[in-house]
Amino acid sequence: MSWVPVESDVPPPLVDVLVVHELFEGQHTTDFAYRKRDGQWVLTGSDPDQ
Repeated sequence: MSWVPVESDVPPPLVDVLVVHELFEGQHTTDFAYRKRDGQWVLTGSDPDQ
């Protein structure tokens, strides 16, 4: 397994991937997230629709 920038290859919908995202200006965190079928990114376990 290797790091793939999302700009290079977007993962298929509904597949958990490791993501690094900004919480606050200059402060980043690592989580698991997935793309919904409509393309929206959601942190795993945080979608109220599921």
